[in-house]
Amino acid sequence: IAGDPTEGALVVSAAKAGLVKEKLDARFKRVDEVPFDSKRKLMSTIHTVGSKKIMYTKGGPDIILGLCDQSYVNGRVRKITANDRKKIEKANSDFASEALRVLGFAYKPVKGKDKSEKKLIFVGLQAMIDPPRPEVKMAIDRCEHAGIRVAMITGNHKLTPVAIAKY
Repeated sequence: IAGDPTEGALVVSAAKAGLVKEKLDARFKRVDEVPFDSKRKLMSTIHTVGSKKIMYTKGGPDIILGLCDQSYVNGRVRKITANDRKKIEKANSDFASEALRVLGFAYKPVKGKDKSEKKLIFVGLQAMIDPPRPEVKMAIDRCEHAGIRVAMITGNHKLTPVAIAKY
């Protein structure tokens, strides 16, 4: 897989589940996109699915969850409950505390030229390992020895960098 490591991890994960990107791209044409933005922490693509258009959104789980008013559970779309939100938030925290990078996923049918990332249907989380490169520990040690204060800046869940720092 070439390109963005996160995108590559998602493509590999989907393939392991029998979802081949090339086949999906041929069947469900991408007709529009709302590119990733670090302020929104989201990315959306719009695809034709039969005669309809569907927006698929991925991003920070807390952001995604905040934009969802429904969830897809056991083959059905239903109103998302406070209990659902608590379970999803706990799963996100559990993954993050294991140093896993977590993305949330949602979708919605699109009417006309609507590109608003609101009133989405939550479908799930994906956690992936994103370990520090082997040379990071030595670089941090050198910086600290030189009197440089090291800080980790990330857009991930607050527990993820804490867990990564333990490596």
